[in-house]
Amino acid sequence: MMQKRKGICGILTSRLRSLTTAVVFLSLGNLNLLWGVEANPLEGPTDFVRIRHDANHQPVSFETATVTYLRANTDGSETRVDLIGVVHIGSKSYYDALNKLFEQYDALLYELVAPEGTRVPAGGRQSSGADPLSGLQNGMKEMLGLQFQLDHIDYQRDNFVHADMSPEEFMESMSKNDESFAKTFFKMLGSSMAIQGSKSSMDESDLFMAMFSRDREMKMRRAMAKQLSGADLAMVAFNGKDGSTIINHRNGKCFEILDREIAKGRTNLGVFYGAGHLADMEERLLKKGFKRSGDPLWYVAWPLTREPMETIVPKSTKAYPAKPQTSNPQESPALEASPSDSQPPTPPVEATDSPEPKSSKCENCPAPKRPKRFRGLFRK
Repeated sequence: MMQKRKGICGILTSRLRSLTTAVVFLSLGNLNLLWGVEANPLEGPTDFVRIRHDANHQPVSFETATVTYLRANTDGSETRVDLIGVVHIGSKSYYDALNKLFEQYDALLYELVAPEGTRVPAGGRQSSGADPLSGLQNGMKEMLGLQFQLDHIDYQRDNFVHADMSPEEFMESMSKNDESFAKTFFKMLGSSMAIQGSKSSMDESDLFMAMFSRDREMKMRRAMAKQLSGADLAMVAFNGKDGSTIINHRNGKCFEILDREIAKGRTNLGVFYGAGHLADMEERLLKKGFKRSGDPLWYVAWPLTREPMETIVPKSTKAYPAKPQTSNPQESPALEASPSDSQPPTPPVEATDSPEPKSSKCENCPAPKRPKRFRGLFRK
């Protein structure tokens, strides 16, 4: 009996630890260092993340996009830039497919706030167990049954180019832009409350029920994907006097390096960044004379069902919308037509001397018999 109680306590402790990890993650406004899917306040025409639904409006997968942009050169050739969105925690097959994609580029620009030219060693960077960020990342990937990006992307390829700020540049940019981690933290708390109060946000009970579901991993993925896909309000937390360091200023640094690589004669380039950066990057490309070419190519970052599926979504695949929310008729009485709106007023009935109609009740009919099971109950 004692061993059984210990087993139950262990399961509850594990579930509560995972729930705490999820709550911390969501309350921090989906930090770029974890996911890279924070939405940008610039509403571009392209969606770089989506939840794909089937014909029954059930979620199938959480996906990121790769979008191509072309610009004609004076010599008649074209320069191609692909914006490759990524989430920093995903399935191994997702990162394997991206590794295969990266082989085709003359230069693949990648994000990493680190000293210039830093290359992530094979198998990811080793961090101490006391690192809170590392602990949160490990907790999330274990809870969702997924993998961490740095553990599976091959950063040792010859065509990989570091295109991000150094830690010193990052801190200097925050200081000049009147940003600080304390201000960002409190803004994120406020924006997180706004997200939780929006219709696109998951209900608090969704997260709790997912934790104790038989298929906890899949339920948690669906709950998290719903939250991430509706995170537009969170970006207010990152804005300073002049945009934000975490998005706009880092993107500016990346495009300085992009211009440098194009000046070297590179004509086929990829930009591999968190999906939340790409709306701003798309606007920068359009201002440079690039034009979007073709439809996005979608990659399955998180399968949301146990059914087998292709990591690269075929272009013929139809994506259905989510199940529409049914409105409560009591919440919108103004939409209901009142009788006075649809019918003319009834004229008053004039009094007459005609006799009242006789009752339709039969006076000579026998009284109805009680059922047998009730007979005797009402006898005096």
